[in-house]
Amino acid sequence: MLARSLTLFEVAGMSEQDANKERLELALEAAGLDLWENDLVTGEVICKTSKVFTELGYGEEESLSFMDDVFKIVHPEDIPLIKTAINNHLRGIATQYRCEFRVFSKSGAWVWYANYGKIMDRDGNNSGRRFIGVTFNIDDRKRNEEMLAVRGQVWRTLVENSPDTIARYDRECRRIYVNLSLSTLTEGGEKVLLGKKPSEFPGGQDYVDYEAKIQEVFETGRDIEFELNIKSRTGKELCNHIRLTAEHDSSGSIVTVMGVGRDISELNIQRQKINEMAFYDSLTGLPNRRLLIDRLQHTLAFSARSGLQNALIFIDLDNFKTLNDTLGHDIGDLLLKQTAQRLTACMRQEDTVARMGGDEFVIILENLSNHIQEAEFQVETINKKILTILNQPYQLANHNRYITPSIGIVIFSGNQFSIDELMKRADIAMYQAKKAGRNTIRFFDLDMQAAIENRSSLEESMKHALSRQQFELYYQPQVNSTGRIVGAEVLLRWQHPIHGMILPDDFIHIAEETGLIVPIGLQVMKSVCRQLKIWGNGPLKDNLHLSV
Repeated sequence: MLARSLTLFEVAGMSEQDANKERLELALEAAGLDLWENDLVTGEVICKTSKVFTELGYGEEESLSFMDDVFKIVHPEDIPLIKTAINNHLRGIATQYRCEFRVFSKSGAWVWYANYGKIMDRDGNNSGRRFIGVTFNIDDRKRNEEMLAVRGQVWRTLVENSPDTIARYDRECRRIYVNLSLSTLTEGGEKVLLGKKPSEFPGGQDYVDYEAKIQEVFETGRDIEFELNIKSRTGKELCNHIRLTAEHDSSGSIVTVMGVGRDISELNIQRQKINEMAFYDSLTGLPNRRLLIDRLQHTLAFSARSGLQNALIFIDLDNFKTLNDTLGHDIGDLLLKQTAQRLTACMRQEDTVARMGGDEFVIILENLSNHIQEAEFQVETINKKILTILNQPYQLANHNRYITPSIGIVIFSGNQFSIDELMKRADIAMYQAKKAGRNTIRFFDLDMQAAIENRSSLEESMKHALSRQQFELYYQPQVNSTGRIVGAEVLLRWQHPIHGMILPDDFIHIAEETGLIVPIGLQVMKSVCRQLKIWGNGPLKDNLHLSV
């Protein structure tokens, strides 16, 4: 390319000096530079910056007038800077003349320019003859610098006034910057923080791990978030959510890591409260039904792997409703709290004591023996202890009261039965404990379930027996010594469509417990009255006995 350019200049008939001048002008134009030259001896301006004035929008005449006194359009604040820079170079203080300044354009805007120059042909007295330099537009760069400065100031204002703790780490994981929040949080402030690694200050395993995470960000470039427990200068325990972010230079290389910490102590307290509301009984502080089900699911899953036996225990306080109604709900609540404390005190750490609601408590005994007989013995031993503890007197404000529990137990292993089935079986066993006179323990067995299911079936059938006229009356005559009928006894029987004739002993107690005894009794009385009307006057009119 160079050889060819010389050939072209030669073809054009240009001398070497002219060719060099042409090259210089082309290079200056391409670089956006305007060449100027002053004769320091005569004061003559040999080369004027005409292109700058054209760029500023001035015509030829205006440009010529400004060339004679360029300071007319230079910003007043920048004139002293230009003169100082020139003098420093003239006196040899600065090896070059360099200055940046604003010039007033035709449109009314201040435009940034730069002057770079140097005194040439210095003599023995260090005086120069020529002052040569270039002027070029730096407005875009200065505007960007101003914008970056504003942004930087905004960033510093935000960082310094942020309630979050902020630190910047170099590649050795040493702090090279900490903001006000972090320095005021720490005893000793910046002095003890800057230049130190987290492992060096505050130190400890948590901060060794913290430092390892900083190094991981340097290696991977990925953000890392975690929680860190810290202690303030007042000794208060705080929980900080930390986010580590890589910071890159213009080439994309990671040069620092920024760590931002936010105090989430209050948030964690609120989370804990929400968790307690969702999973714990507000009165006793025990796990509620929701958490109980969750733990029972884990117990079933672990038992399926380990083969160990477990127990689900239902506890109901006998006659609690009577105490609650007579002494008031405050006393009842006090009893429930003390019961919860007693149950918790006699359980192992891995066991769960929960409150289902009302006066019902549930216990999960985990990791018993893998032999059913040994597991039954373990459970019986624990439940006898429960009976003993709950039979102790309760001091309820000014009242000293005794209350007893009815306890139902089901032993299980693996996931053979669903949670609903296990809870149903424990409830059946508890019902049998109440039926046996209360203040006792009953283990679930299949005969229990058969009896309960049979009772449930009879109860359901009894509700339809009245409307379907399945209850029948039988009259048994009563005679005197001479054989004369003097009265009759009415016998009630249930003619069940599937089970046939059912005697009163098998259904009357169910009718009494469910309240069906009242409508059954009314139906019987109506039937008897109709029958007496049919018989009219006779020996049975005044001597009829109803028997079930």
